[in-house]
Amino acid sequence: MLISQRALAAAALALLTGVALSCSSGADNVMGTNRALVLEPGLNLLSDPATIILDPNDPSAPRDPVTQELIGSAALSAIVLGADLSPTPGVDVTFTSTAGTLGSAGQPVTTDAAGLAPDALDVSESGPSLITVTATTATETKSVDVVVDIAPVADAGDDQTVDCPDPVTLNGSGSTDANSTAGTNDDIVSFEWFLGQTKIADGEVVQVDLPVGTNVVTLKVTDKAGATATDDVTVTVVDTEAPVVTLHMSPDHLWPPNHKMKTVQAILDIQDCDPAPTVELVSVTSNEPANGLGDGNTAPDIAGADLGTDDRQVQVRSERSGTGSGRVYTFAYRVTDAAGNATDATATVTVPHDQGH
Repeated sequence: MLISQRALAAAALALLTGVALSCSSGADNVMGTNRALVLEPGLNLLSDPATIILDPNDPSAPRDPVTQELIGSAALSAIVLGADLSPTPGVDVTFTSTAGTLGSAGQPVTTDAAGLAPDALDVSESGPSLITVTATTATETKSVDVVVDIAPVADAGDDQTVDCPDPVTLNGSGSTDANSTAGTNDDIVSFEWFLGQTKIADGEVVQVDLPVGTNVVTLKVTDKAGATATDDVTVTVVDTEAPVVTLHMSPDHLWPPNHKMKTVQAILDIQDCDPAPTVELVSVTSNEPANGLGDGNTAPDIAGADLGTDDRQVQVRSERSGTGSGRVYTFAYRVTDAAGNATDATATVTVPHDQGH
């Protein structure tokens, strides 16, 4: 037997500790800290636990030394009370069950001074999922159903590598539950996916977006009896695509060519898996010299360009050579994501020769 008779008696007495017996019809009585039931005059029967969980995920779970089947036990308590709900000692109680093994082996168990007759039910994973236990005295019979639940086994699938920005498919369909209908997982009532402590999805097969890098995702499955199991899958999201960059300058042309310095702004639209890629101003150049024919001989024509930094405001001089076709300032930027993928982009600001060009 998994539970000794002495241990059973102690457990049953512990259940009775703190019972607030009441003669009021239908009064609730607290059994232990988490059980509530109504004790009635005469024979009462309870099982602790009412559901026996056999957990194949627990390497320390008890197993039959011969068959290696998972095994478990429930403490049975027959309580005989008088009309005033006082304990009735000396009553023979006979236990029977539709499956499993009873510690009493069919022999009567006599209630003690607390009105308690203890027994034990041992079960194995190859037995039925529902066992009815019956206690009988000379005048009464009471029954209780004991559920035998084999905990589910979670399977989060194989580790995988995914290219960003493709969605990640998480597949828990390999999870099993021995209490399910053959060929189904119908005893599993929920599939929950977590990244750290944050739930990211519900469902047997789901698609999610995960950040670049190594992500350990946990699948938690729960069956109808509330038993749970977890499994981890490692999803590595790699970024092999360079940022997509659109650059334009505002304003993108200057007029009049009055030799004054004007501030221009770089407008960057960046699309990438990295939410915060680095931006650096690589160069600002002009197709004309700072002092050329017909440009007023004013210099410098470019100011405030902090190369190598995310500098998006630069001053350029609104002037051009009177003998040329117009001045073109060229701005070059480089955008680099966390994976080292880089994209160069250029845009121009023009000072036309005249308003017709």
